[in-house]
Parts: sequence; structure tokens; C-alpha cells
Amino acid sequence: MNKSLYLIVVIAALFGSAMCRAQTPPIIDGATKDPLQAASTSLVPAPNGITDYLTYLRPQGCCGPVGAHGPILTEVFFRNGVSFPIGSSIPGEVMAAGYMLQGGGRALFFTPSQERAFTVELGISAVWYDAHVDRIYNMVDVTRVRRNANGSIVTTPEGIPVNETFPLLPLIPSSMNVTSVHASLGHELYVLGCADCSDPGAKLRLGYDVGGRWGSSKMIVVKQPFEGDGGNPNRDLFKHRTDVVGGVFLALHSDFEIPYKCAIFFAGVRSEFAYLWNDLLQSHNNTDVMSINLLFNLGCRF
Repeated sequence: MNKSLYLIVVIAALFGSAMCRAQTPPIIDGATKDPLQAASTSLVPAPNGITDYLTYLRPQGCCGPVGAHGPILTEVFFRNGVSFPIGSSIPGEVMAAGYMLQGGGRALFFTPSQERAFTVELGISAVWYDAHVDRIYNMVDVTRVRRNANGSIVTTPEGIPVNETFPLLPLIPSSMNVTSVHASLGHELYVLGCADCSDPGAKLRLGYDVGGRWGSSKMIVVKQPFEGDGGNPNRDLFKHRTDVVGGVFLALHSDFEIPYKCAIFFAGVRSEFAYLWNDLLQSHNNTDVMSINLLFNLGCRF
């Protein structure tokens, strides 16, 4: 029993020795080597101070290719700008240009030369539109709970609320908000410099990405009088309309990069063509959103 325990301790010590080194190995002939590889060579003590293992020093070439491939880097971004609804749908007809926000992160898979990269992006978007023109759109067969003149709910003798259906309900869209998450795949090309963190020069890149969105939309409506409303327009119907939405987009962008120590900051412009399938005012009223988005892009890669 004691021999088995001793054998386990020896094996654990051998396998753990390579992972538990907490200081910079000695310098041998101008290069840092493992002491086990130079048992018969004179050793030069390493300099005093905090070791490179703890300070995460990134010397020139540290971000170079690993094996036959380039590095995998990460960047975070923040975008804001203007979204222009276009087309013949209701948002395209009545909504003015809106304000758009985006945020998220990207993974960049570089080639060994670090002049090209494939990208994967995840993010969240929100956009707000206000109507610039009043236009009436009709919903059909809208149901609500019937009420008495004093506002109390009409019920059956069994206490079940009685519903009433209106064949035609006029509405005026007032504003709309869309909040969604998105994912995309893309490609980057450096036309000035490369992505190597040891390169201190300015860099310029061009890129594109294609992806999809999924989220929710909300439309605020102006209440309109209709036959049988008893002087209380749209009572017990809704203050707004909501829907679960999905869509696709294609984006082009250009970014100017400036290295700073262990990070690279970038700023640029981005344009998107996007289409969102929307069903806010029943299917006979087309509320799909086709838009062109022009955004200012800020972020950091590390």
C-alpha cells in the first residue's frame, strides 16, 4: 500500500513540474532555455523582478502564426447612426429616418500574414422610428370585451365575460421600435499595414459580413374613433402592437486602426442593407421593414 502511494506521488510530481514553474527559466548563451535541457551547461541567472509569465509580456512576434495558421483575436465594438426605412411597406411610407445602436464582439481568424481574416460576429441592435405623416390603416375582425355604459364588463349569467367583434378598426401608426440580437460571418482585407500587434504603424482595413437578426418589434398607434366605440376610441383593445421578428442583412465597412501598447483601437464607417419580416397590423397591412443603415464604428481589438 505504501509503495503504491509513493509511486502515485512520484508520477504526479513529474507531470506537474512543467505546469508549476513560477519564474523565468535561466538564460543560456543569450537564449532562455529549460534547465533540464542544459544540465552540463553553465547557467546565467535570470534578471530580478516580476517575470514575463506574470506580466504577460508580448514581445515582437508574439502574435505570429501558431503552427500552419494565423492567430485568433477578439474585438469589441460600439456602433450608432441613422436607419432609413425604404420601400412600399407601411414603415417605408410613414416612418422617418430613425436612430440605431449596436454593440457586441467579433472573433477574427487571421491568415499567417495577418493581412486577411475570416470573422464571426455576435451583437445586439436597437432602432427607433417616428412617423412623419399620419396615415390610416384598417385592421379587421378585432375582438374586445363588451362593457356597459358605466364601464363595467358585461358577463353571462355564469359570470363569463362577453366579447364583441368589430369588422373594421382604423389605426394611425405613431412610432416603432425594433430590438434584436444578430449573428454574422464575414471577411477582412488589410489595404494598409497588417493586424500584427508588433507593427506600430497605422492600418486600414475593408470588410463585409452577412448575417441574420431575431428579436421583437413594437408599434405605438394613435387611437381612432370607430362605429360602436361608445365615445371611447379603441377601449380595451391595445395601446400598442408587438410581434416577434426575424430578418437578414448585408454590411460593408472600413476601419482605420491605431495600435496602442497591447491593444489596437479602431474607428470607421459601416453601411447595411437590412430586411426584417414584421406582422404588426395583420398580414394584409405590410409592416416589413426594409432599411439602409449608416453607422459610425468604434472598438478595440486585443
